[in-house]
Amino acid sequence: MPGKNAKAKARPKAAKKAPVATSRAPKSSLAYRKNPAAREAPKAGKTRPVAVTGAAGRIGRKLVKALLESGRKVIAIVRDDEGAWELQKIACNSVHEKYCRPHHELVIEKDPLVDPESVAALIKDASDVVHLGATVAYTAPLSKMVKATVRPVRVVAEACRMTGARMVYVSSTSVTRKESKDPINEDARPSPSNNYGKGKLLAEEAVLKAGIAHVIVRFPVIYGEGFSDGFTKVVQLLRQGRLFVIGDGSNRITFIHINDAVAALKAVLCHAEVREGTFIFSGGNITQTELYGVLAEAVGAPAPTRHVQKDFALLSLRAKTFALDVLGESPELSVENMLTLADNRVFDCTRAKNAFGFQPSVKLDVHSLAVYCSDERPPLESNPVFNHIKKNYNW
Repeated sequence: MPGKNAKAKARPKAAKKAPVATSRAPKSSLAYRKNPAAREAPKAGKTRPVAVTGAAGRIGRKLVKALLESGRKVIAIVRDDEGAWELQKIACNSVHEKYCRPHHELVIEKDPLVDPESVAALIKDASDVVHLGATVAYTAPLSKMVKATVRPVRVVAEACRMTGARMVYVSSTSVTRKESKDPINEDARPSPSNNYGKGKLLAEEAVLKAGIAHVIVRFPVIYGEGFSDGFTKVVQLLRQGRLFVIGDGSNRITFIHINDAVAALKAVLCHAEVREGTFIFSGGNITQTELYGVLAEAVGAPAPTRHVQKDFALLSLRAKTFALDVLGESPELSVENMLTLADNRVFDCTRAKNAFGFQPSVKLDVHSLAVYCSDERPPLESNPVFNHIKKNYNW
């Protein structure tokens, strides 16, 4: 019929949406594609706060400080009084309590991340939630990793679903532990070698299944201020002349400086149009032999020259770890430490560069890895500033 044909011709074609850089997501991410509200980027207008969980951690403190310095309002979620104290130090310009004032753009909330409705009430005004809370324990049982890492992710993801906030989950390249001759990208098959990596992978899957707007960020080994503890035992063995080159020493190890990691998260927060995807952010890389040479020069010790076959070293360390575990002790070097030193793992962050314009700005400075003494936290009960904050702000 003419009338029906005319009506069909008058129907406008749906406009094609501009493609967004995303990773090859598993089938579980279909939940996101079925949620129209999650796909809509927030409209331009007044800048909304950013919520940060695990805000008192090593990355969290630096991210909160960077966001405040850039003029963003931050809702910092911590677990306890000590976490609140660590964050409040950012706003205090003196150890004398009369000069201590809370930052006008910093809101600190305490929450154990066990109830989605409670978290949703805290983040109701936030445009994004950066989830940093996790346990870094490579030898912990998987049940502990699920409790400490995966369950909080599920709670935060559900809270984001309730409020419409985009979730930025900070994961790790440990989910793709298998070494490769070619650069590893986001499409590489997951291959975690320990329960830490398995926990991170389960947490990523929880984010994908939630059907929310999300960006999953994977970092390799982070170094810089506050992140020297991972190489403490390596430096100690080097000083004692007990460190071996594993294999021929030509494998490459990838790092990212903490300042670049914070810059990467800030870049993600500036690109609200990216509503789905997994992205690797990495810095420079160096061979195992070059790493030992730089560390040896930094600490004034001779570089190791003795070599050991990788398979033999790994087998010996695993047997030693098992024996010491029975006695309730731990080896000087963990299996994860050895794999980090021995595996050839270079990461391709092209996708992150295309989506967020990310470029690492810190030249690989391995000298900072030689600083292995961790900073000690002051006892809270004897600190007048903490007591002042707790008394006046109900923490």
